[in-house]
Amino acid sequence: EKSRNINTRNSRMTRVTRNNNKENEKTLNINIRNSKTTRVMTNDNKENEKSRNINTRNSRMTRVTRNNNKENEKTLNINIRNSKTTRVMTNDNKENEKSRNIN
Repeated sequence: EKSRNINTRNSRMTRVTRNNNKENEKTLNINIRNSKTTRVMTNDNKENEKSRNINTRNSRMTRVTRNNNKENEKTLNINIRNSKTTRVMTNDNKENEKSRNIN
């Protein structure tokens, strides 16, 4: 009787322990899975952050380039205008020179 009781108790304890181990195993698996997911998400966020930084940098560079192009465009326009004015003045001087020579 004693032996049977002990065996029954041991059997129950073993069953409880086994079930508990299964639960622990499940929890462990969930934690490992979550940890992997978290790691992937973290890496993904880092990539996104990098990408955002690159985009911001590119955006700034584009803006600088665009502004620079506008300045260059303005300068070009001024130079063209000056060139035209100079040409007119030069031609005018030639005309005056001719006229003076004739006179």
